[in-house]
Amino acid sequence: MKRFYYRIYLLLIIALLMFLNSCSRNSISPGDDPSDPGNTITVAITAPLSNNNFLHNAVINFNGNGREGSSGNIAAEDLIWTSDKDGTIGIGNTFSRSGLSITEHTIILTASSGSNTAKDTILITIGNNANNVSAFIQQPAAGQQFSSTALIPMSGSGLAADGSVISDARDLEWLSDIDGVLGSGSQISPGGLSAGQHTLQLIAADRSSAVPTQLSTAAITINIVADPLAMVTADILSPQNGFILHPDSSITFVGSASNDGGQALALDDIIWTSSNDGEVGRGESCIVPVLSPGKHRITMTVTGHTGDKEARSIWLNVSDE
Repeated sequence: MKRFYYRIYLLLIIALLMFLNSCSRNSISPGDDPSDPGNTITVAITAPLSNNNFLHNAVINFNGNGREGSSGNIAAEDLIWTSDKDGTIGIGNTFSRSGLSITEHTIILTASSGSNTAKDTILITIGNNANNVSAFIQQPAAGQQFSSTALIPMSGSGLAADGSVISDARDLEWLSDIDGVLGSGSQISPGGLSAGQHTLQLIAADRSSAVPTQLSTAAITINIVADPLAMVTADILSPQNGFILHPDSSITFVGSASNDGGQALALDDIIWTSSNDGEVGRGESCIVPVLSPGKHRITMTVTGHTGDKEARSIWLNVSDE
């Protein structure tokens, strides 16, 4: 009889162990369970309202937000705005822009946290300007953030009233509301921009037939941040901002640069670039034989021995007018 009870006892112990092992395999911690309310992402577009109509030149304010359960707001860099026609159009909770393609758009705000995502959508329609001239900014995305020492890739295009592509670089002018002229052409890379929120404009000029010249503007906002710990300095001594250079003329760029501690900087530590033409020289001074026609943002970028950077920029106009 004792042996019988002993066997029953062993069977109960084995069954209990099997049950506990099964519970362990099937348990899901709150952080891993996508059905846990604490992990649920909610996202909402609050502006503009769906089914609104806008002219191509009109600045549209986009606002939205995302939350993950009880953990709080989704970070701005994890809120991505896209158009089914134009791709990525913005980043963050809020930004402003104009110059979307002239058609109906499905605007999607995607909020992400780890492997969890959620989306909200609206419909808007973009119509022609009265003069039928249009300007488009392909990059950067509105709301994007850059360092003040970065060369920022910008690309855009313009269409004349008759639908033809505006091909002359001088008829595509880029501006910042803080720093002024950034460059000319469909692709530029200006640098040394001031810290702050910039409204960037691409102005397309149609000189094909209309008198006076017909214009269209696309605009976006971006954010520039400075490095407060930079241990190098940079300054452009010549030429002055707004200098006019005759086409086919050479120009000498002169700057001043220093490294913390008085250590000498090498020639390759000081690089001069044009927003339109790319790198044009190295060293505290350099002679540039020729620059392409149009308005240029000239940037002097200094890199210290520890890799920290500083940049300064001016603009000049290569023109015979």
